[in-house]
Amino acid sequence: MWGCLSALASAIFSASVFVTVRHMKQVDSTVVLFWTAFVGLIISLVATAAADDFIFPTDLQEISYIIGVGVLTLISQEALTRALRLESAGLISLLRTGDIVWAFVWQIALFHVVPHYFSIIGAIMVVVCVMFVSLREATEKLPPGSRLRRAIQAINGATEDAGRCCRRKRRPLHHNEVPALIAVPEKVPTAV
Repeated sequence: MWGCLSALASAIFSASVFVTVRHMKQVDSTVVLFWTAFVGLIISLVATAAADDFIFPTDLQEISYIIGVGVLTLISQEALTRALRLESAGLISLLRTGDIVWAFVWQIALFHVVPHYFSIIGAIMVVVCVMFVSLREATEKLPPGSRLRRAIQAINGATEDAGRCCRRKRRPLHHNEVPALIAVPEKVPTAV
């Protein structure tokens, strides 16, 4: 349960970071990176001091992993900051779902752990959906007469037409009608 709550908190805070960094796009990325690292250092020092069971790693391999994580985190944050200066926060957050694929690749390559097939199917579904949404958003930025834009719109129109045949036709509601899903009693019973 705590793992799920932590993942949810991470998603909420990451979304906040995306929007905030996008809003500060005029600030140089190295300044954002410095303050990210500095505040992270302060918080880590306080958390380490508060922890009773902190043990500094002595194994050289663990230390190299920790340094590697730190370097990769800084590179990732720098790339994210630069990306958010150039594109919308929504598109960048969609593209960041590629983390799922890369996590599987590294999990297999480094730890020789093959994910469950349900996880792979779910990751494929997420990636395909992200590709369609990203493609639609990228299409809107193309010039109106572009051949690529017309081709993508044709594909999009074909998929919408295919989905229409399965939908139930509904007549539009009049302004004073209530949808059938909401049951409204004719008379409200009164307490005796």
